[in-house]
Amino acid sequence: MYRYHYIFMAVFILMLTGCGGEAVPEAKQLGSARDWSNEDVDAVVSSTLEKIYSPLKGVAAAAPDICDNIQFLRMKHRDAPDAASEADAVFLMMPGILAGANSFEYLGRQMVYIAEKQYGEHIEVWGVDRRANCLEDLYAFNFVEEFVTDSAEAEDILLGYYFEDKPHNGKTFGGFLTSSQLPYLEEFGLALATEDMFTIMETMMPNQEDRQAKLFVGGHSLGGIHTSVFLAWDKDGDPLTTDDAGYANTAGAFALDSILTPLNEIPNYIASLIPFHLGALGLPVVNLGTKLAYSGAVAGLASNKIGRTTTFNNSFSSRVLALPEAIAALAVTGPDLPSAALKNFPQEPDVNFIMDMMNTRNINDLLHGPDLREYSYTQESLVGLFFDDNFSTLGFLGTSLGHLNGGAMAKKAPLLSFLNDLPLLGNFVDAFYTPRQQHIGTDTETLYHWANFDEVASPSDTEYTDTSGRYVFTNHASEMSDIKDFTRALYKGETNFTEWYFTTRIIIDSFFGIPFPHATDFGLNTYHADASLAVPRIEFIGSEGVVKPLLDLGLISDIGAQRVMLEGMNHLDPMFAVANASAHYYNPVIGTLLAFAREHRSN
Repeated sequence: MYRYHYIFMAVFILMLTGCGGEAVPEAKQLGSARDWSNEDVDAVVSSTLEKIYSPLKGVAAAAPDICDNIQFLRMKHRDAPDAASEADAVFLMMPGILAGANSFEYLGRQMVYIAEKQYGEHIEVWGVDRRANCLEDLYAFNFVEEFVTDSAEAEDILLGYYFEDKPHNGKTFGGFLTSSQLPYLEEFGLALATEDMFTIMETMMPNQEDRQAKLFVGGHSLGGIHTSVFLAWDKDGDPLTTDDAGYANTAGAFALDSILTPLNEIPNYIASLIPFHLGALGLPVVNLGTKLAYSGAVAGLASNKIGRTTTFNNSFSSRVLALPEAIAALAVTGPDLPSAALKNFPQEPDVNFIMDMMNTRNINDLLHGPDLREYSYTQESLVGLFFDDNFSTLGFLGTSLGHLNGGAMAKKAPLLSFLNDLPLLGNFVDAFYTPRQQHIGTDTETLYHWANFDEVASPSDTEYTDTSGRYVFTNHASEMSDIKDFTRALYKGETNFTEWYFTTRIIIDSFFGIPFPHATDFGLNTYHADASLAVPRIEFIGSEGVVKPLLDLGLISDIGAQRVMLEGMNHLDPMFAVANASAHYYNPVIGTLLAFAREHRSN
């Protein structure tokens, strides 16, 4: 079987090895009342995918013509003026790794609604898609969303179009693209993405005075680091003329489970980790080594010796990154229906890889099964298996959506967990791999359902236990994101949440370029490296996210930003923590971010 041939199998064996007895979760609680509905929000908030024509240049110009457009999700009050300069405040948001504009579909809509209903303010939120999202063929997803309500019909269309080479309405999917087909992506890096941020803000708010008064720039995960890059950027490459610098075009900055930091401090962090305590030699060694590595990596992209996207054909592929939207579209048509698609997804190495990885508690399961296809899950519960922090092994996908319900569960006790306790290394492990105790279904005869965040625990009954009441699966403080809101963001509208073709150039620029003085030699105009100190800034840090372990290690200094610790939140929760269930949970992000803007805007 394909499972014997997975790339990097040894790493994932370490992550998934475990054992443990079985326990059956207790019945679901009734859930909590909502203060308002999605329909109420949609009646007030307009969400449109805006496009700005901005032709690509140089090597990048070989991309399809559709890529000559910058696109972003614009969320605003339906009755507000079309001119963004008339808004009380505007928030430009950059997504994290492997994510698109719909990362902010829930947060943005709720912010606009709350600002109007509770404060009488008209704000806008712009969720940005990076350019590589232009390569995604979302035709069948958009057709199903607009015209199909039957789950079986939706499955036939999506599986047929994307996975079985079946045309739909005369249109045929061109296939998931590989690195060799994407030579132009070598130039889809931080320079292009940052220039696109400038184009959006200058097009939507032409007057610099307006941007300085009411435009707040920020992002999630990598988007927070990208915000620091934006603040440091000098558009014309002349550091003596600062009107075109990022920091001179914003009223403030924010980061969601990320940090805002002077770029010139990052090399010192890295130098401090060099072994043998090289002292004064540490920083020169880092600068020299990274400059050589950077130029070599860029050359590797050009020759295709380094893949131009961060995917792996036989494991974490572009096809795998398209699965969440397919699962979400089906979950919307019938959340409690048994997933037939689970059995019908293609028997290919990459799909088999993700199926096995999600449903493995020990090495015997991984190598010999049973695999995920042999179990029965509702369509909604598949969303939870991919993204919930109790099941998704990868910390950067962690969201607090609730828990499985309806059948026997067993612990995952990964061998990698011992690394979490090691000095230094443990903090880095925590940053990408969840240290939370996880579980897995064990009964192939049971249909597993999903218990939403407010169905597993409540302020009056704070623990989700087994039927005996002795074993605790999760608790109220650790669950705050509604799986239905999260599912909507995975598929809703003309764009989506997961980015199929996230470019390696962005990673190379981030690690080997922008932190160092040689960045400007390679077209990265980060001339104002300490610019994050020049604007008001706020950081929201999940207590169970990917940044907190690095804070604990002391690698991230306190540079005077307002820092809000989000108790119980995982990496994706800052964008999805419920905003309309006040009897159950208080959202600490939205009100605080709106208050930050109110304090620092000058209109």
